[in-house]
Amino acid sequence: MAREPLAIEQILTMLERGPLLISEHIAGLSPEMLHASPEPGAWSINENLAHLRGSADVWGKCIEDI
Repeated sequence: MAREPLAIEQILTMLERGPLLISEHIAGLSPEMLHASPEPGAWSINENLAHLRGSADVWGKCIEDI
């Protein structure tokens, strides 16, 4: 099922709001909850956030160039 591409304004809004939404969703979680894997072999919240951060480091300059 194909969907329409997002408008530039929609993408920029999503990128701007992303960090705030993440903060809102993890506020109040204990360190244990942040580091717990939901199931064997699955990434914890902390591992997902580290991946996002690493991706930003790797791809950030490319996004700025685009």
